[in-house]
Amino acid sequence: MNRFCTALIIVALAAACTPRLDYLKKSVEFTHPAVAEGKIALTPAGCMVSPEKVSTKDLAEIRLAAVRILASKRPKMPVMTAQDVDLALGEDIWNPLMVYTKTAALPLQDLELLATRAGVRFLGLLRVETWGLEFETEEIDIPGEDGQKGKIAYRKRTWATMQLRLTVYDNKDGSLAWLGIHEVYLPNDDIGPFVSPDNAEAVAVAAEAAIKLPYPPPSSPVAVAEVILRRFFENFPEAK
Repeated sequence: MNRFCTALIIVALAAACTPRLDYLKKSVEFTHPAVAEGKIALTPAGCMVSPEKVSTKDLAEIRLAAVRILASKRPKMPVMTAQDVDLALGEDIWNPLMVYTKTAALPLQDLELLATRAGVRFLGLLRVETWGLEFETEEIDIPGEDGQKGKIAYRKRTWATMQLRLTVYDNKDGSLAWLGIHEVYLPNDDIGPFVSPDNAEAVAVAAEAAIKLPYPPPSSPVAVAEVILRRFFENFPEAK
């Protein structure tokens, strides 16, 4: 196989391994060399009104997770620590952050102020679009093996669902450098005992027990956000 074909295969495999996002828009100016030269800072996360409230503590941990995961996924991309960003921006961050939380947009004058104060070219803002919990109880079938008859059980499932938005602005001209939006559902299950579908009494007991069984605890907002953040940063430009 010649080198040209090998290169095509490598590029195709790399593209196939990059996880898809529900929505992704990026500028040709948002390159690894540009970020390496100008640095990137992530502000504290905001949260829209959603079915379940995300606490201030969870929002702070989501922002810390974002910095940590970005540094892990793109180790050659210089990202400011959360502490350094907070020290650089001080109280100036909160009014612009409230505007972004409500409108998903950052006024140009605020971008210039914050990016200049932080000493970075790129400024990233996180917003939790939705956070909610869903619950379900269902009967599941377990196929038998080696000719044996299958069994049934009742499963209680708690879904934790979150949609997260990351907007990255370029302070060079105030333009949108990168925008990603993604939603995930993470289930936690509790499954009752397996019983034969032919044993009506056992099935009735299992069904009654499933009704009384509490739903399993959901994944935390931070755990769900980390799944999305990994997808976000795997779509950031890589070093050549």
